[in-house]
Amino acid sequence: MVRTTGQNIARAGMQSVAGRLGGKVIDFATLLVLAQLLLPDDFGLIALAMTVILLIEALTEVPLTQPILRAETPTPDYYDTAFTLGVLRAVVLAVVVTALAWPVGAFYDEARLPLLIVALTAAPIMRSLISPRMADFTRAYDMWPDMAMNLVGKAAAFGVVVTVALVTRSHWAIAMGTITTPLVMALMSYVAAPYRPRLSLARWGAFKDIVGWNSVNQLFGAFSFQIDRILLGRTLSTATLGRYAMASDLTGVAFQGILFPLASPLTVATAKAATLEGRVRAWGKILNAVLCLMGAILLGLTLLAGPIVAVLLGEVWRDAAPMLSWLALTSLPGIVGFVLGPLAVSLFKPQLIAQRTFIDLAVKVPLMLIGITWFGLWGAIAARAISGVVAMIFSFTAAGQLLHITVMAQMRMIHRTVAGLIVFAVVGYVLCPAVDPASQGVLPRIVLGLQVGLVFAAALVAQLVAMLGLWRMQGKPEDGIEGTMLGWLPRRRG
Repeated sequence: MVRTTGQNIARAGMQSVAGRLGGKVIDFATLLVLAQLLLPDDFGLIALAMTVILLIEALTEVPLTQPILRAETPTPDYYDTAFTLGVLRAVVLAVVVTALAWPVGAFYDEARLPLLIVALTAAPIMRSLISPRMADFTRAYDMWPDMAMNLVGKAAAFGVVVTVALVTRSHWAIAMGTITTPLVMALMSYVAAPYRPRLSLARWGAFKDIVGWNSVNQLFGAFSFQIDRILLGRTLSTATLGRYAMASDLTGVAFQGILFPLASPLTVATAKAATLEGRVRAWGKILNAVLCLMGAILLGLTLLAGPIVAVLLGEVWRDAAPMLSWLALTSLPGIVGFVLGPLAVSLFKPQLIAQRTFIDLAVKVPLMLIGITWFGLWGAIAARAISGVVAMIFSFTAAGQLLHITVMAQMRMIHRTVAGLIVFAVVGYVLCPAVDPASQGVLPRIVLGLQVGLVFAAALVAQLVAMLGLWRMQGKPEDGIEGTMLGWLPRRRG
């Protein structure tokens, strides 16, 4: 049976998300073990070290597969250029991070930081050296190899983390796990997609637009993401910073496990829309689908933060719950910005992503400085909320320019999804008091986890029923995702 392009995209998306979700399940298991064996201070120290790594990694980040994905028939020169850029990136990372390690340790007055920073550099270096031939699987809408690499890498890291944590009870357990995953993935990539390394920049012309704008965008994005940790690291104890970092990382799990794996399939999907009308239709459906799923997850984290922290982390992390709740809520505007990315890249307008990130940064930095100075941790969260809304407005405006539609037209596209999310929030808020996170112990935590799942499921069902009801009342328009959701049911029953 020959699959349509839409079916191939859906299959690739589900494979990619399944792999990432499987990886995040392993991450959760790792997190649960570490939360019992280590202290918030250990997580705070890793957060400080990773701030430096992520900033330098972002500055040198290049989506090496994007030019290969958008080329009609990529030649070997494409793969050689991608590999060469990866090697250059690895060298720059090693030199720059090593040079900065000791000054950063002095800045935070933390003697444990320099060696930790140098060791953690191995992770982004390994990511830079993954076989460029892996892009061929994405071009064929086959995400199984990527899924297998991710799962095996995470599983290997879990084994290393648990072993080191049991033996040392130190932050080095987290560091070793961070390094193990990309190391295993890099080795596996050459088994799944054999490639004979060859240094060449023959196809630099196909990469330079993405390299230039992507470097700017990644630097702005990483600085925007890390500015709160950079500033809070000077004002908070490492234990409090560890709780904040944990809350932020839990919020990011949804983006890393669901949204990021969809970036490549969505870029291909948008690029294959031959007409303006087709791109508008694709934008509307993608935006609705992502908003429907991610909105529900983030609202669930907002409403159920206390029980979720109790289930996953335990009593020692209780103070992270309010942080998780507000960080999840303030992440909602970022959904629109993510969906803009594949649209802009597919239309050769990566500068729009950089502009959006710069606007977010320009608003966030002064607000963050003022907020942290006057209100500490909560000032930082408020600054994130305001800058996120501003960036969302820009994203809608930029998408409108690319697609020649108004912001109001986009609002009409998503009104049923937004209404469904409001229903989710109301039902979740009403049911939340029935979930009691006070009890401790293994069995009570399992029961609590089941309660959280039931509340989330009830709110999600209410959301979907509301969306389907509005869709039917409006004559079943073809611009939404409701018809697609119903179309899956007969196949699953058969």
